[in-house]
Amino acid sequence: MVSAVIFDFYGTLAHWADDDGHNYQAVLAAHGYALDPTVLQDYFARYDGVDHAEHSVSEEAYEAWVRARLGDLTAACGVEGSRAELVIDALRDSDRGGMVAYPEAAATLSALREAGLAVGVCSNWGWELDAFLREVAPQVASGALKYREDIRQGLETVPACFAEMLRGDNFGKMLVRVGVDPTG
Repeated sequence: MVSAVIFDFYGTLAHWADDDGHNYQAVLAAHGYALDPTVLQDYFARYDGVDHAEHSVSEEAYEAWVRARLGDLTAACGVEGSRAELVIDALRDSDRGGMVAYPEAAATLSALREAGLAVGVCSNWGWELDAFLREVAPQVASGALKYREDIRQGLETVPACFAEMLRGDNFGKMLVRVGVDPTG
C-alpha cells in the first residue's frame, strides 16, 4: 500500500513564471541563431527525467553539467567559438527567473495529505539552503515568520514520531530530544 508520495519541485509542482523569457528559441533568435524544434525536442528528451545525482553534488558541478548540455545545444544551432559562451550565458540567465506553482499543485498536495499520504518535495539544489536560511532566520527571530514544531522526549519515541511525520500528522518540524537532561 502506498503511504507516501515524493514530488520533484521543478516541472512537477512549479514552472517558470515568465515563459517568454525562458524560451530557448527566443534567446537564440536574439543572438541571431535558429533553434530547430526537433533539436530542442531532442535536447529535452535527452535530459528530462535523467538521474543527475552525480552532477548535483555541488552548485559548481551542477552548473558545469548544465553549461556542457547547453554547449551541445548551441553547437547544434551553429553557435561557435567565443559566441558560444555568450549565448550559453544568456540561456543560463533565462533559466534563473521566478517560478510559480502550477494551479493544481496546492489542491493536489492537500488532497494527498487529507487521504493520509505523507507528501515530500525534493530539489537537487540543496546548496541554496544556506542562502535561504540567511534570508529567513532574521524573519523568524523578529517574529515576522512563525513556525510550529513537534518536540518529543526519548529515543523510544522515534519509531512512532517517524511514522507520524511520514503520515503528515506532525506540526512543522518533528524533533526528538534524547540523552541526559542537563538540568536534572
